[in-house]
Amino acid sequence: MTRARKHSRKTSAPSFHPRSTLVDANLMLVFVVGSYGPLYVSKHKNTRGYSSEDFYLLRDLLDQTHVRITTPHILTEVSNLLSQSEGPLKRSYFRAFAEVIGVFDEVHVAARRIALRDHFADFGLTDLGILEAADPTCLVITADSRLASYLGRENTQVVDFKQLIDRDRPGSRRR
Repeated sequence: MTRARKHSRKTSAPSFHPRSTLVDANLMLVFVVGSYGPLYVSKHKNTRGYSSEDFYLLRDLLDQTHVRITTPHILTEVSNLLSQSEGPLKRSYFRAFAEVIGVFDEVHVAARRIALRDHFADFGLTDLGILEAADPTCLVITADSRLASYLGRENTQVVDFKQLIDRDRPGSRRR
């Protein structure tokens, strides 16, 4: 969060007023890399499909609530993806990651509980952990359209970030 500058981009406000926000692992990675430096988002191996504008949009969505939550499963995935970085940037990304961790409340959901859910084989530990961690006042932001659809069917408030950015960029062909 050391190098990100102020930037504003109009966001679509959710139709309800969430008390907390939870982002999936891929968007958490975008947030971490963008917090180090927004221009690095399009350069990092695992965030190349995103732009600095996408980082600003994500940041604006997160700023709509004071409580940001995550899970140990999300943090582990982000750590593993950041570990694939090389050179001096790796240390810088991990410093930004440490700062980001400090502004999220970590909600622990036992893997044993998640593994008992239907669709465990379809979505896996991290994604189903999101469903377990999100209470009715939480807004989940994900770039996984299949997960967004499932969360919506499970009555979880969700924003499909991929649809949001694709809507802002007609003709866009993302992941």
